[in-house]
Amino acid sequence: MIQRPDRITEEIARLGIKLGIIAVPAAAAQIVADQMVAGGVQALLNYAPVVLKVPANVTIREIDPVSAMQSMTYYLED
Repeated sequence: MIQRPDRITEEIARLGIKLGIIAVPAAAAQIVADQMVAGGVQALLNYAPVVLKVPANVTIREIDPVSAMQSMTYYLED
């Protein structure tokens, strides 16, 4: 679900969402993470180029999309 920033927390809680993906600019990532956690998200996959601070009960995985794309070039044909 993609949501307006002012509705993230409310919609996550309403829908009972437990897993979220953060794919926003670095400057917005912590704010979005905080909103998602406040709504009840328990696990985050973070594509933003920043290390997020979340409570100990929230699992977070950092993904570097540039590195991931570079590794995928192995499978491309000329």
